Amino acid sequence: MSATRSALVVCLGLFVLLFCFFLTPLTAQAFNANSLGDFDNVTVMEVSGIYDALIGGVWNHEPRKVIAREFYRSHGDDYDFLVIFTNFDFTLPEAGAAAYFTPVQNRVQGIGLNLFDYSAGYAPDGQPLDRLQGTIDMANLSGYATDPTDPGFETTLKILAHEMSHRWGAYVHFVDEEGQASGDLLGIADAHWSFLLDSEGSTLYGNNWQDNGDGTFTSIAPEQGQEGFSFGRIFSPLDLYLMGLLAASDVPPMTLLDSPGVASDQPPTVGETIVGTARTVAIDQVIAVEGARIPLVEDARQEWRVGYVYAVLPGTWDPATSEALAETAAIATVEQEWAQRFTVLTDGAAIIQTEPPVANDIVENPGIVPPEVDPALAPSLNLGVAWLIDHQNPQGFWQDRVGTEPCETALAIEALRFFQEGIPNVQQGLIWLDGLALDNQDYLARKLLVSGNAGSDLLLNNQNADGGWGTLPGYQSNPMDAALVLQALLAWDVATTESVAVAVAYLTAEQNLDGGWGVGRGPSMVQPTVN
Repeated sequence: MSATRSALVVCLGLFVLLFCFFLTPLTAQAFNANSLGDFDNVTVMEVSGIYDALIGGVWNHEPRKVIAREFYRSHGDDYDFLVIFTNFDFTLPEAGAAAYFTPVQNRVQGIGLNLFDYSAGYAPDGQPLDRLQGTIDMANLSGYATDPTDPGFETTLKILAHEMSHRWGAYVHFVDEEGQASGDLLGIADAHWSFLLDSEGSTLYGNNWQDNGDGTFTSIAPEQGQEGFSFGRIFSPLDLYLMGLLAASDVPPMTLLDSPGVASDQPPTVGETIVGTARTVAIDQVIAVEGARIPLVEDARQEWRVGYVYAVLPGTWDPATSEALAETAAIATVEQEWAQRFTVLTDGAAIIQTEPPVANDIVENPGIVPPEVDPALAPSLNLGVAWLIDHQNPQGFWQDRVGTEPCETALAIEALRFFQEGIPNVQQGLIWLDGLALDNQDYLARKLLVSGNAGSDLLLNNQNADGGWGTLPGYQSNPMDAALVLQALLAWDVATTESVAVAVAYLTAEQNLDGGWGVGRGPSMVQPTVN
């Protein structure tokens, strides 16, 4: 497999999987998996048996179940997805496919799927799992670029994004002009968006159509594609709605083209011009067929944990060798980069946890035992300062979660700058921050707040036409980032009167009826409101 395998040849047969899940291959053979331990937060397993996706044309789910059962023997029911890389080739569902998603359960209504739960077969005790949504087979690790500086790394993340997106889409129908349920939103295998749908460049296909004003339309690159982030928007508003991250009222009308002779079941392309007629599909037309998405956005999951498994052939992986550890480190890099990218792509509305859950043996909250003194002892600021100094990384940064170091470092600098004993640590932290080339505007603003006005011109130039700022340049504005950037610009008095005025107008318009602000278009939350 090529390290720059095409992002257009991914999962093509998911819909068959949903209806043939109960079938067992007549020629199924025993499959075994034995865990070698966790390395770089990646569970390595020696496996033996037939791992092909299909045996005799029937889905071969047993190896995935065996791997999951082995995984759960040493990990709690705290994982929503299992991503499996291998160090060997095997037959994928379709010729040219790069990866595929196997659904395990669905408890969400209104996304075009029936409710089902096959998770008991993935649990070592045969009892249904609470969280496992599905497994993602990424195939042979050697076929992927795993260095973030490699241009092919974007394709690696896009394939992972595509397969994870299949948990929620694309399966929905809508009521057409004649009052009939229509599947015209769907394309390849009725599990991807139609070639003729303006999906704004969704990872689940469709296109980003430009109306040329003369009866023709041209597919153009997704608006959010940019240098260093080449594969576009990934999650369209419809995708975010199906994921439970966007309210139905915030999904704009969608453009669907009628173009006789143009196949709807083909992958997206850039630069193709077709003759067509545009029609509009509203989210209410989808809800009329599928029903409302339940749980609603305010009750939906916004935090996901992904477990990573490296399946290796017996005797081919030795943790005593640097080559073996480099392979798990490569998977860990994909894990960390995807978690950070997922937060960016959802404008902070959801996160992927990369760290394993912390074990807690306390059954009940023991409460707080007050000190037996009168008056109560004041908290010691010196202890807090000492703790921060002690937890600075030797390279100069502070870290809460992988990928959020610029944020934690800026916050620690802001706290320690008031204490003489923390000044050397502040200087070391500033040197580390100054060495970063950042495009995340949250991080840029925090850096600006603590290290001077360097970078203020970049933030000013990145202000959107509506007055706000998004997570990255060119991204849709959101109150969280807009408020933080505005604070940073005002702190150093570098914002023009005009830029401040339009930013304030944007924030005022985005205030929710309850008085608060959301991370994006969602319900009010404490942090964006405080900002």
